[in-house]
Amino acid sequence: MAALGKLAEQLDPKVGLCSNCKRASILTSAKGFSYWRCGRADSDAAFRRYPTLPVEDCAGFEFGSPQTRNLPAD
Repeated sequence: MAALGKLAEQLDPKVGLCSNCKRASILTSAKGFSYWRCGRADSDAAFRRYPTLPVEDCAGFEFGSPQTRNLPAD
């Protein structure tokens, strides 16, 4: 139970579980907008590609660091 408390301390309240999920990606546009993308959606249709934030419950959550990527300019 203490591990769950530690996780809650690290979460970004605006993002939820995605902020500490290794399957998540943060995509940043050339204009500076950020989008959270779920990598689980690539192989499982039960997951939304761009979930509504904050994500408070997720069956596919795996603790880790999200990837960051910059989107190419149009």
